[in-house]
Parts: sequence; structure tokens; C-alpha cells
Amino acid sequence: MQHRGISYMKAKHHHTRLYLLLGLWVSFVGLMMAGSLLLPPNKKLADSSPALLYNVTRNEELHQAEAPALLPGKAMIADLDQMQLALYEDNVRTKTFPILSRGREGTFWETPTGKYAIQTKEPKHFSSIGGTWMPYSMQFYGNFFIHGWPTDQNGDNVPTGYSGGCIRLATSDAREVYEFADIGTRILVTGGESRTNFATSSQYYLHGDGKLPDIKSNSFIVADADLGKILWERRAHEYVNPRGLTLLMTALTALETVDQYKVVRMGELLLGKTVLRKSSIGAADEIPAGTLIYPMLFDGNDTAALAFAREHGTKRFVAYMNEKATAVGMNETQFGGARGSDESTTTPYDLLTLLSYVDRSKHFLIDVGLTPLRTLYDSEGEERYKWTNKNPWVLGGDAAYEGGIAALNNDGVGGSAMLLFNLPLSEFGDKKISFVILDSPNLREDVSALRQFVEAHFVYGLLRDTNLTREPDEATPSLLEKAEGLIHLEHLLQDDVSYERDT
Repeated sequence: MQHRGISYMKAKHHHTRLYLLLGLWVSFVGLMMAGSLLLPPNKKLADSSPALLYNVTRNEELHQAEAPALLPGKAMIADLDQMQLALYEDNVRTKTFPILSRGREGTFWETPTGKYAIQTKEPKHFSSIGGTWMPYSMQFYGNFFIHGWPTDQNGDNVPTGYSGGCIRLATSDAREVYEFADIGTRILVTGGESRTNFATSSQYYLHGDGKLPDIKSNSFIVADADLGKILWERRAHEYVNPRGLTLLMTALTALETVDQYKVVRMGELLLGKTVLRKSSIGAADEIPAGTLIYPMLFDGNDTAALAFAREHGTKRFVAYMNEKATAVGMNETQFGGARGSDESTTTPYDLLTLLSYVDRSKHFLIDVGLTPLRTLYDSEGEERYKWTNKNPWVLGGDAAYEGGIAALNNDGVGGSAMLLFNLPLSEFGDKKISFVILDSPNLREDVSALRQFVEAHFVYGLLRDTNLTREPDEATPSLLEKAEGLIHLEHLLQDDVSYERDT
């Protein structure tokens, strides 16, 4: 009789626990439904935004100071954060040298980050730009070299702060690196003070009614500029002609491969007979070649682009452009010319990569794009030339605008753009958001609609549920699937049986 009572009590206890677990399950599902504003609120939003909330992993590669993967043989890494240059053989570090100098951040001589290879080697190279001799010189891209401590034409060491952006080593160290490196040896240049670390303890959340705006552009991508997290994209890997947006790469390549201190005559430039001269010939219409960056980015000036391209020969300059595209991770891009009107092929994703790189590693171009006006004066202080920035967001004085490039069509309405805005999405302040829009019939309307949607539907806060992120090709989990992933009823009941058995 006593044994029967104990069995009855055990059964009653088991049923009570079962009812309790079922009650918890129902309560949890109700709680998840009540909190569903944090999830894509309807099927239309989920289906129309196949790439919500996942990392731009390609950009992260430029932030890792590790030996390049799958590169047997010799390789080098120049870490501009740690100011060290390391030698590798078969992905094993063999020696490290201190970097004594690099290009100052924010200037057009800022040392370029990216993936490159040694192109030329000279035991003693004369820099026509700096007017100095560079011992054990190894060119890795355009105007940028690895070398020992430079000397002037009298044989004296240059001052400590004298730098044109090259990676400078002690001369004895440069000699070791010179003996180690061959033509074609890979070099990964990483870091720089403007580098932003990728956050792993925060997250974007969706909220609101989920009503999608009517975006006329066929392809676009919107992402957090610092975290590399894509918020919304449409056909981001579809091949397109960037047209006027090409000029951002033209400007970047010009800064890193052309002597900006050379002079050019405006009269010759307008006649299409561009000649960049090392020294002045005393003509009244001479201007520094570097100032041509302004009209090129202000108003899509193809004449300025040609002036830079012809300095090395257009074929060589375009090769530099494609070399730079590969270096920064634009793997879906092929430039066919330096002008915005030339035929080139890229994707919105690659243009996002370019915009992120310029914002992070060549911010001088961002500053140029934010300049409303550039005026040149002659030696008498008289105004000679003036260029006005035609970017609609600069002209409109948009306080949230953080830089970029816009290329309007002849109608002044349609066009393409790569833009940065500071938007109030965070619990702790604004977030810098990148917008890349291609071939829009009404560019300003599309940008405005995308901005309003992002501001109304995205919140950046502390990480609460990593299951909200997903890969681009992964199906959106249903609400019940998410709940089952967190509390699996069958598993809990099995644990309860085990508990009874042990007791």
C-alpha cells in the first residue's frame, strides 16, 4: 500500500512538471510573438531583403595582420599599427624589423594599405618627387617603396619628419629585406591609425511596420561603414558600369602614382594637349597637378582624369587602377579606362569596398568631396580659377552628409552615387552608414527613401540574440524555429525523465 502511494505521488509530480513545462512553452511563444517587432515583421520584408544583417567579410581581410593564406614561399607584412615589417617563408615568420616612418594619415601621401607585390628593386633609387636617394629601394605600388634612410643630393640624411609615404626602415634592415625579397614577392600592408576594429558585442535590430519604400534603382547596397554590416541590398553582386563613379578610383590611383607637385597649363588642358611638367615655365595659366582632383570629384571632370592618365600613358595608368582594385579586395571589378565615360565593369558590393577603403585609408579624398569650393590665386593674390562642388548633398548643406561621390546624368535627376551619412541609429550616438546606388532614374529620391527607411527600421544596440543574423543565402527562420532553437521541449522532458530516474 505504501509502495502504491509512492508511485502515485511520483506520477503526480511528473504530470505537474509536464504541465509546468508546457505552460512555460506557451508563455515563451507568447513572449516571442510580443517581441516580434525585433524580427522582420512580415514575409514581404524578409523575402525582399535577402541579405539583411550579415557581415561584409571581404573587408575584414584587410584588417588582419596575418600571413597571407596559401602563399608558399616568400611574403612580407607591413603592419602600420605596430610599425613593424615581418618576413615570412611558407607562412612562417622568420624576422621582424621596425618601421621608422610612413606617410602621414589624412594626406595624399598616406601609405596605402592592401595586397601588393614587389615590382622593382634598385640598390640606390633616386626619387624625382622628393629629390632624394633611397637605398635598397623596393617598389610595391606606384610612388610607394620600401627603402632605407634617404639622403639628399649632398649625401646627408634627410630629417626625421621628411616622408613621401614610403615604408622607411633603417638602412641596414632595408638591406636584409632587399636581399630577402624577389620581384613578385607578396606584401600585405595593414593598419593605419584610422583603422576601426570590428565589433562583436553589438547588433542591429529591425523594428517598425516593415513597409518597404519604392526604390527605383535596380541595384544598391546599404551598410554600416565602420562595422561592415550590410543592412539592405538589392542585386549587390550584379555587374554594372560604374560610369562617373570610376573617378573615385581614378583619383585614388592618381594620388598614389602621379607626382602631385608637377604643374599643368590650363590652356593646354582645355585643348586636350595635357603635359605635366616637373618645374614651372612661368606661364600665367599654370596650376599644380594635384588640384585637378577637385574638379574631377566635384563635377565628374573627364579632362582632369585624362591629365592624370596620360602622365604614365593611359594603358599603364588603367593597369595601376586594376592593380589597386585587386589590392583592396575589389574582386568583381575591371576598369576599362580612367574617365567616367569609359566602359568599366564592377558591382555595388565592390564599390562599397572601395568607399570603405577610401574612408578608412585615404581620407584625404573624403575631405576633398566635402569641400564646397576650391579657389586658386596667382602670385599677385588675384583669383585665377574657381571650382564649385556640384554634389547635391554638399550644395544642400546636409548636416548628416559625411562624404563620397555622386554622378548625375545629363538630366540632373538620375544617376549613381557612393555616399556616407551619419544617422541616429545607435543608443549611444550616430552611426556612419554607406549608401551605394547604381543607375537610379531619380537619385535624390532613392537616397532619401533609403535613408528614411534605415532611420525608421534599424536600431543599433547591445547584442541580445545572435540568431537574428544570417548568411545571404540562408532562409529566414520562422518564429517557431527560433523558439525551438532556444527551448527544445522534447529535450527538456528527456532531462526530466533522467532526473526522475536519478532521484
